[in-house]
Amino acid sequence: MKRTGQRGATRSAGRWNTPRWVWIVLGVILLSGAGLRVSYLAELRDAPDFDYPLLDAEYHDYWARGLAFGDWSTPPDKADPQIDETPFFRPPGY
Repeated sequence: MKRTGQRGATRSAGRWNTPRWVWIVLGVILLSGAGLRVSYLAELRDAPDFDYPLLDAEYHDYWARGLAFGDWSTPPDKADPQIDETPFFRPPGY
């Protein structure tokens, strides 16, 4: 089955008639995005929270459960976050 394009040229219904330069540009964009992602992750590896990404979430979950249910007992495998002794989880301007 053939159909007519805007300029009167015929083309197949199931084929892609995308110019080669479009694929090259797309490849360059995807490769540069992948390169940026890899360099970001390489730099992020040195961050202190990279090894334990759930630390903040666990802290806030502990804090919310303590406020909601009044149970401030710490889990057996975690250190006491000392919410009642310190005013901030992180210092101001962190």
